[in-house]
Amino acid sequence: MIRIQKISLLFIGWASALGAGCSAEGLEGEEPIGETQQLVIHSPANNLPQGFAEYGSQWANGQPALDLVSIGNSACFINLVGGAFTSTSDKVQIINNGSKWQLTGTSVSGNVQARAFCVTDVAPDRAGTWQPGQGIVDLGVANGRTCFLTGVWGNLSGVGKEVRIKMVNGRWQLDGNGVSGSATCIPRASFSPIDLGISGSTSSLAFANAINPSSSGPTMCSLTRVSGLFRTGGSIQVYNLHTQNTPPRYTWRIITTLNNIFPFPIDSPTGSGRCVQ
Repeated sequence: MIRIQKISLLFIGWASALGAGCSAEGLEGEEPIGETQQLVIHSPANNLPQGFAEYGSQWANGQPALDLVSIGNSACFINLVGGAFTSTSDKVQIINNGSKWQLTGTSVSGNVQARAFCVTDVAPDRAGTWQPGQGIVDLGVANGRTCFLTGVWGNLSGVGKEVRIKMVNGRWQLDGNGVSGSATCIPRASFSPIDLGISGSTSSLAFANAINPSSSGPTMCSLTRVSGLFRTGGSIQVYNLHTQNTPPRYTWRIITTLNNIFPFPIDSPTGSGRCVQ
């Protein structure tokens, strides 16, 4: 049975810079105009079936890294990325501090946000990091295993900028375009992914085979691809939605929110996700 915990990370402060007339670094010639959009966060359901131990918290820029769960028979993955990734120094990542998994990052642009979910009954069996200019990182066989993103950093304000995990010839691979990322794998088979293509989806989409409870334990879903445009208020997230009280039942969903850049408030981040059971 997979046991899961959730935690959030928030960097604040870009909106005040915009109000003062400051431009963000690395927008490739485009300067944001107007106020930063308030990110819409879909919180997981409170009435979760047995097997979930969930908690939430928020971390502001300048504070220490936020503790998740103890290292050992556990793994944590990022399943929300949002805000303005307009500098090569903008970063969110799950790290190992020697005793706990931590959610942390840096923000030059400000308003960078992430959330992590942790599974507490399975240990990771491989991890990898990819950076621009590097070859494809092999993460091992796909049979009976699944890999999720644990970090994203760089300028994601341009079209086509992304970091992704993909399955090629029966093996998991990590690569990207113009930005860096990290991934961790666990020995759990996955269902088919949802890929939001190049434009994202502001209507939430439900993952197939991701309705809980189930005979083999709770399902967990998270991100396998994060792709621009992250300019002011855009985000991509995977979350669970409570749909029934008796017996407790909910579904996992994926959604993107639009950026807020006048006069073009239509561009959106995008990406993909998978589920394990």
